[in-house]
Amino acid sequence: MEGAPVLDFSSDYTRSCYPEILDALKACNDRDLLGYGSDEITERAKKKICVACAMPDAEVFLLEGGTQVNQIATKILLDSWQGVIAADTAHVALHEAGAIEHAGHKVITLPSHEGKIVAAQVAACLEQDAADENREHMVEPGMVYLTHPTEYGTLYTLDELEQIAQVCQQFDIPLYLDGAVGLWACSAVC
Repeated sequence: MEGAPVLDFSSDYTRSCYPEILDALKACNDRDLLGYGSDEITERAKKKICVACAMPDAEVFLLEGGTQVNQIATKILLDSWQGVIAADTAHVALHEAGAIEHAGHKVITLPSHEGKIVAAQVAACLEQDAADENREHMVEPGMVYLTHPTEYGTLYTLDELEQIAQVCQQFDIPLYLDGAVGLWACSAVC
């Protein structure tokens, strides 16, 4: 359709930043600040995140990119013999240069529909693992990874997320929700 807007769901790394953020960066550009996240601006940001999450005692660590966040979270959340369940279209399976697998955790892909997987698939994968007589020789699914929005731009409904979370709770594994909202990259673990 001529003149229709083109939707682009590529990485937020392909754009600059909001003018207000650029102005704020310019305003503090000539100030001397301690490095490695030890400055007062970083401390204020950490406090704001704690308030926004209603977790005043949380420890907040800021990282420079989503791939690093995903790799570190996976390394923290999983034992060495465990893998990550993800949609076959998820960027941890396709676009992050093998960062998860380089860290020693297999990405266990499930067929997706419009970029999404469903609770029944996750349950079937976990049940198949539990029933496998050779499971001690196999990669154990240890976490479910979802991208929201997906690489297709689709969104999980609250009901879909709750169903997948219930399966994760039933099997006592974390649900990792990764996505981007505008400029802010978000990752949450249930």
